[in-house]
Amino acid sequence: MGYKKPIPVEINKIVIGEKYYTCSYSGTISVIILKIFKDTNSVLVKINSKKKESNPFVRHMNYIFDNPEMAKSANRDWEHDERKRKKEQKKKQKEKV
Repeated sequence: MGYKKPIPVEINKIVIGEKYYTCSYSGTISVIILKIFKDTNSVLVKINSKKKESNPFVRHMNYIFDNPEMAKSANRDWEHDERKRKKEQKKKQKEKV
């Protein structure tokens, strides 16, 4: 059995207030969609947890899944994109100073 590319949920099929899955450094997490930003192709999400309250954060549509197994297999790509994004942020901050 080979690698199966994870397929994110289409932006048209996302329902606000429903539970979806995304990647994190600690693995797959369950999130609730709060708002959709169609111009930037991203969504505002909040972690779906009754134990601990969390702040909402923005996640790109490429990493929103309706299946936890798909989110698990996309974790490596997500981590790569996060490292790249943070590196570019540091570079921009140094250029400003």
